[in-house]
Amino acid sequence: MSNYSNNTIVIKGDEKKLLAFINEGLKNAGLETSNDLKEAYIRLFDNGKKVTLTTFRPMPETFREFDTTNSYNPNLVEHIATNNKRSVCETIHPAYVDEMKGCTDKEKIKEVQERYRIDFENAKFTQRQMYGVVGWYDYNVNIALGTKWDTDFDTSSLGTSNNGQKMLTLTCSTAWRYPDCWLKYVAKAFDLDVFIFAIEESDDYHGCGYVETNDYSEDCHIEWSDFARNTEEPEDDDWDSFFEEIDRENIDYENNDSEI
Repeated sequence: MSNYSNNTIVIKGDEKKLLAFINEGLKNAGLETSNDLKEAYIRLFDNGKKVTLTTFRPMPETFREFDTTNSYNPNLVEHIATNNKRSVCETIHPAYVDEMKGCTDKEKIKEVQERYRIDFENAKFTQRQMYGVVGWYDYNVNIALGTKWDTDFDTSSLGTSNNGQKMLTLTCSTAWRYPDCWLKYVAKAFDLDVFIFAIEESDDYHGCGYVETNDYSEDCHIEWSDFARNTEEPEDDDWDSFFEEIDRENIDYENNDSEI
């Protein structure tokens, strides 16, 4: 397993569909949406603020409020009262942090510990019932992102492809592997063509593929092109032509389930 995957992601499609995707990011970032694609792009990507994977697919509140990835720790509440270290406070619901800061009443601490335990278990139940997983780690890796941590997009550009489609190109580095769950979500939710060129840091392995969706079912997977394996990035960053060349190869993927 690699430490990081360095990714170039190209999202192509109808202008209205790409606009809907960018407007989703604007809404989640608390910014005003736009009816114009270029204006929406500028508002989101050129405002000096970070744009991340979760800008487009936010983590549900239950995973942010309770760190159920780790086991329940009965000492957390007391640690907050006596220590107040930021690293401790970030692993517990903020309401408990505010209530316990500087508290010296042992009975009060015990009462809050029990209340926190109950809320912690309820959060685990809610997460399992609603999302099929418990904890932010499993949610990120298996449901939302395909990688364990959120990540910033390093660069972005908006253009028009050779066939007249609008095209958004993004680059980012993700922990362990490419963000396959996020790519599939974008393709399925917004009906867009999504391509990825990934370089795994551990052995400088190159892989290139696209998200294949099925309109008649929930099937959605990434097809990896043998043509593009272990190839170099285009020197002129002409990703549009690069991916069109992959399409022209018309490789039969039916029995190819391999992934990088």
